[in-house]
Amino acid sequence: MSQITTRHWPFERDVDAFVAAGAPAIGVSVRKLEAYGEARAVRRLREAGLAVSCLTSSGPFPLGDAAGEAAALVHARRHLETAAALGTDCLMMVPGAAPALSWEEAAARVRALLESLLPAAERAGVRLAIEPTSQLRMDIAFLHSFADALDSSTQSGRRGWASYSS
Repeated sequence: MSQITTRHWPFERDVDAFVAAGAPAIGVSVRKLEAYGEARAVRRLREAGLAVSCLTSSGPFPLGDAAGEAAALVHARRHLETAAALGTDCLMMVPGAAPALSWEEAAARVRALLESLLPAAERAGVRLAIEPTSQLRMDIAFLHSFADALDSSTQSGRRGWASYSS
């Protein structure tokens, strides 16, 4: 289960409800984690005996905006460290929107950004997973299906990041 499914619940309520439901793991929301506090969350999850399946979601990258991309990379590197501290091996990445770029240009840009994260991801033991979003959310991503994410990721020629459908 993911905290995304309980968007308006506080962190504590999620943990209690997921444990009560018998869920073996929780997908931790970056937003909820940041509001609750990382050290406090790690402690609470360990006390509850709840594994973390993934950290969701880092990004989106403002594709084509160099300063925005650089700032998003700083956040993503921090999220990789957080994922490792939580004991998960997966960080979900929202690729970003690119209204001024063609699909191919956006795909090339996001590949370069994600590939720049691979050394940090490998050191942390965390996989990067592309999270496609609904076509209703074109403001946060240009990838809207598993096929889009797969096409984007397999064109890179590198291993080390995965593609998942949300």
